[in-house]
Amino acid sequence: MNDDIRAAVERLFSACLEVTATGRYDAFCDYQGHVDWLEVMVYPAGIDYQGELASHRLMNSRIAIDGWGVESPADIARTLQQLKETTDRLYALASMEEAA
Repeated sequence: MNDDIRAAVERLFSACLEVTATGRYDAFCDYQGHVDWLEVMVYPAGIDYQGELASHRLMNSRIAIDGWGVESPADIARTLQQLKETTDRLYALASMEEAA
């Protein structure tokens, strides 16, 4: 995995922790090693996780971070942009809570 992508993934996981720490959201960051994807999902805190989740989902993002589809410099740049945008969205949720 590209070192820049690895650093961006670490920032994204940190953002998931920050969002969950607000107490208003549950952020899930899932690394799927068999396909080198990250999936990020955010739900309101306290929902019933036994029921239908899709209608409660506030955010869902799946990003390929290595292997197929992340081979050329353009692919790497696109992946870095997707990671940055997802991280920014997470931090925006966390800061909305701070402002409230």
